[in-house]
Amino acid sequence: MLETVSSSARQTDAAEIKTLKVQQTNLVAEILKTTMKREEKILALARLIERRYELGDFTKPITEICTTISRFFKESNPSLSAHINRYLPDKYKNPKQMRFSKLENMLDIMRERNHSGCDKIEQCSPDELLDLYEFEKAEKNRADDFVSEAKKQISYRNDRIERIQSRALDLGIKKLGDDKLRRPISERDYRYEIPAYFGFPELFAEWKMQWGRYTDACIRFGQKYLDCPPPIRHIIYRDCNIARVLANVMEAVNEDKWSGEDHFWFDREYWKDVQSSHMAGNSTYFPTTLCKFCSSNIKEDPQDFHRMKYWPPSPTGWLCDRCQGTECLTRDNTREQVADNQASILRDAADLLNHLPHYHLMILGYRDRAKNPAIYARKSAIASEFEDASMGKEKYVVPYREPVIE
Repeated sequence: MLETVSSSARQTDAAEIKTLKVQQTNLVAEILKTTMKREEKILALARLIERRYELGDFTKPITEICTTISRFFKESNPSLSAHINRYLPDKYKNPKQMRFSKLENMLDIMRERNHSGCDKIEQCSPDELLDLYEFEKAEKNRADDFVSEAKKQISYRNDRIERIQSRALDLGIKKLGDDKLRRPISERDYRYEIPAYFGFPELFAEWKMQWGRYTDACIRFGQKYLDCPPPIRHIIYRDCNIARVLANVMEAVNEDKWSGEDHFWFDREYWKDVQSSHMAGNSTYFPTTLCKFCSSNIKEDPQDFHRMKYWPPSPTGWLCDRCQGTECLTRDNTREQVADNQASILRDAADLLNHLPHYHLMILGYRDRAKNPAIYARKSAIASEFEDASMGKEKYVVPYREPVIE
């Protein structure tokens, strides 16, 4: 007998749940269709969902009903979705929504509060003016407090939105909802000095990031510069020499068998003139990667040495994994090394003086003949788009494209 009653009750509940879902669908459609009696319909919709909760069909807490209804209209009517909490009592809201409701109620009260003693300022007596003045000051201070709290909330939400967008971009997501995502321009603003309070770990991370930016920028420039060569002979002649000298400088820096880059040899050439080739070669000792202690017998036995490992926290930047020492073995240069390189040293110095000062002209020339015209074309299209949008016309955007040289 009990099983029969229980089965009958379940069938009754199932029928009611089915009816409630049909009514819920119809109510949502009516709310979207017309604004008449919208508040009553939204409240009725909340009560339908509450009844489903009582029957065990709605599994979320009652305090999530407001959020659930908001999601019904999120895509079809975002404005209505954002204001659902205004139409529902607090029992259907979570704590955050209740807090916003209180703020909205406070704002409504502030709008409605007026001084009852004097309708027109021009008709107030001196005593009424003082009373009205004190009232308006108090209301203004109340509004200031409200605005201050609202600004804090705006700042907090904006910060979280930026972090969400940044995380989405890190994951390769280009769109969230209806919003297209891109890295903010401010994210690439590095015009300020690196903070002086950075410790070594922070500086090391910053160093890796900034060097990556530099190499990426150079690679992008090199690729795009080749697409837009200078159109005039004397300019391309100048740029050829600039590229040649820059390549010479960097190849000297990257050279594995040569004892130094251009600056090193210019300095040795100076000491050769003021002292002698011999003194220029051996007056200065340069560090090696050999451990001073473990390689101390290298002159007698060239095979008796031990290389240190690069370790930034060390005072010298190097650490011996055998004796844990940090001092490097040093060596000098020979008279022949200094004297025999004079011709190439002077040639490199002349190249640097004659061509490197024009490096900036190569950069500016590329911008002027190729990059800037493409950017200005896009900006012209954007200006037109904004003008049309302000007049209610359709928008049209010319996308930015790199110039193509046939």
